[in-house]
Amino acid sequence: MADLQNFKRKETKYLISTAQKEAFLKFAGDKLIPDFYPISHIDSIYFDTQDYYLIRRSIEKPLYKEKLRIRAYEDITPNSKTFIEQKKKYDGIVYKRRVSLPYSLARDFINGSDYEDLVKKSDIASRQEEQEQFRDTNMQISRELRAFIDRYKPLTPAFEIKYTRHSFAYNLEAQDAKEMYKNLRLTLDSNLQYKCMRTEDAVLQDLLDSDLNVLEIKSDDAYPVWLADYLNQEKIHPRSFSKSATTYLKISQEKCPGDGNEEV
Repeated sequence: MADLQNFKRKETKYLISTAQKEAFLKFAGDKLIPDFYPISHIDSIYFDTQDYYLIRRSIEKPLYKEKLRIRAYEDITPNSKTFIEQKKKYDGIVYKRRVSLPYSLARDFINGSDYEDLVKKSDIASRQEEQEQFRDTNMQISRELRAFIDRYKPLTPAFEIKYTRHSFAYNLEAQDAKEMYKNLRLTLDSNLQYKCMRTEDAVLQDLLDSDLNVLEIKSDDAYPVWLADYLNQEKIHPRSFSKSATTYLKISQEKCPGDGNEEV
């Protein structure tokens, strides 16, 4: 997965059936192409206060909200390459800031260890991408992450969410393609599962009905006309859906307890 450190975009979600997904992809045809990483298996661990302040505040739909997670594009193990991500949303625009560390060191960072010291323990510093500009950018992001973590500490694992993602990009070589949509990205998430991280015997459970998929459209602003028209004609409307909020509501019903210190 590309080590993009900064994201700023509008993200809109739709819940669609498998039949709707297949019909949409057939309609889109060559207007979409597989993205750089077309299929990924995403594993995210969300961190929160003991009383779930961050996710509870997010559910209240404030103008500004934020969350912290460790994300991998594979099943998380102690040595997995992961991203420590702060996801912020202000007035409908999503901002993401993230740095990469192996999972065990990412946990150390959240628990207070210095980012630069942790980088020296990993192989990141020896990679070609670890040039001066990259290092300076990561140090700035790590300081922002530290300030966020310190503001709410202690933050501990609250729940885990896993799913399969198919990613698509706008095809600039398609007929009538327009340069203004070059940053358009679409993802289709299926097989969503969740698990409470604050109880020892928790197991992965289905987050949605097996026939439901999450279509997410990530754009700078407007959609191409063909895409907007199709969604309108098929009555596929935006949904106020959040994987993390839906998970929290489920584990709240299950009375998920604990202090979040269980290890993966």
